[in-house]
Amino acid sequence: MFRYIPSEKNFRQQSARMPKKRGLLVIFKKKEKKIIHTESESLTDKTLLHTNPFRHIEEKRRLPVLIKIIFLLIILLSWITLVIYLPYFRLNKIVYYGLDIIQKDEMENYLKLEYLDSWSLLPHDNYFLSSTGEMARMLNQNYSLERVEVRKKFPNTLEVDLKEKISSAVYDNGEKYFLLDDHGTALKYLGETGFKIPIITIVTTTTDNASGTPANAPTAVNHKLDYLKIKNSFGNYPIIFDSRFLYVEEKQINILSPKIIAGTILWRDLIEREGIGSVKYFITDNPLAGLGAVTNKGITIYFQPDNDLNSQLLNLKTVLKNEQPGEYVDLRYGERVYWK
Repeated sequence: MFRYIPSEKNFRQQSARMPKKRGLLVIFKKKEKKIIHTESESLTDKTLLHTNPFRHIEEKRRLPVLIKIIFLLIILLSWITLVIYLPYFRLNKIVYYGLDIIQKDEMENYLKLEYLDSWSLLPHDNYFLSSTGEMARMLNQNYSLERVEVRKKFPNTLEVDLKEKISSAVYDNGEKYFLLDDHGTALKYLGETGFKIPIITIVTTTTDNASGTPANAPTAVNHKLDYLKIKNSFGNYPIIFDSRFLYVEEKQINILSPKIIAGTILWRDLIEREGIGSVKYFITDNPLAGLGAVTNKGITIYFQPDNDLNSQLLNLKTVLKNEQPGEYVDLRYGERVYWK
């Protein structure tokens, strides 16, 4: 059997024909061979660089997602529009706490006219858009209030909780009612008392043998003051009945001093706060000599607005603790207290 065995000579001849290459270059050449392509392959690679074979698939997927986003935005905007403009969320019910002198209709009309019925682009009476702080600020500016709190109650109720600041009094001159401001000026004519101011005429100087007063001096006029009717008609102002029967007209000034007006307001609060009783009305025949507070306990408490009211209150509490007066307690003379 024939077998070819290359000889050393043949191997040398064959090696001489081949170009000589160094080991490091051979490695680089091999790498170059891996990245060298034919012309057709290069064109294909370039095309692949600029063409995404999955592009049509991505476009098909992206279109439904965009539609879903637009649809959700439309639903969201529609829901917000309904919440803002639906009558269900309009503040059309107002509940008041603490109203005493201020009329409910007056305050409600003010709130609706100045705030709730106001429109810009958005309705102010919407439950979610309305500002309770702004409403409280407006009420404080327009009314005399010690405090005010405005709350919203879902879905359409507004709660106004307030305490009025009283700085006026109802003045009864025996014939007419007037509203006095804190300076004693007749701000407003309120109505008739149902009585007439008596005409006082003294025609003789004879005196009785007991008291030395004129025999035909006028006796006290039986003037009945219906304080509940006054309170219901005009509000919870302090009521002052002046038995001097002065002629008074609207806008008249200095009917009573500012200290008397402030004193009646404060004294009524002190009496009621201490649980001594509630003051029906005040009486005076000489404001400089003080006033009397007629209470629901059947006693009249005389006090002096020009003196320290807290000291007079302390004296009153001491008397009531140790005694049981049935007619009056007189606190107008400092530490000397009289009662009956």
